Amino acid sequence: MNISRFSTPFARAAKRRHLLAGLGSLTAGGLLGHSTPARAEEHEDDTCPCGWQRVYDHQDDGTALSGSLTALVDAVRAGADVKVAYTRAGEVEWFRACSSATIARLGDGETPVVSCLLTDIPDSELDGSFGRFFAEPFALEWQAYNTTGQRHVVKFDAQTHGVLQNDMDSLPVGWYIRR
Repeated sequence: MNISRFSTPFARAAKRRHLLAGLGSLTAGGLLGHSTPARAEEHEDDTCPCGWQRVYDHQDDGTALSGSLTALVDAVRAGADVKVAYTRAGEVEWFRACSSATIARLGDGETPVVSCLLTDIPDSELDGSFGRFFAEPFALEWQAYNTTGQRHVVKFDAQTHGVLQNDMDSLPVGWYIRR
């Protein structure tokens, strides 16, 4: 089957994973759920067999790239599961399921801001020859992602409970929902 006829890289990757799963193969994309980088893509066929649908993408300043913020807001209000996707240094792709999601309004009272909160994430590092491993000292991360492009990361030392890091930055994020 020629998978290049599918319209988006996400759809091609989903079809490739489906074909490989039929052969009984395990792929990194199949184990992690997605293999799409966190950047804007077409949304016409961004529903994978796992039920997640990419509904919104924004730049690091919060400017919409594709999809619909209204669709994301409506899904959160309806109780959908939410996941964020982003790419960091070294082209490492992250896909994180939100512990909770909130909707607030900016000062203008008009613009909705969706926030995704993540708690108790083990801090890890990447070794190019080994893969991912837990960082020392072992720390837990709490993170907040916003449709304004802002991310807030706090790392706590697991033994002392002291704050090891408290940073804010901006990054482009893809937002997924599962109803």
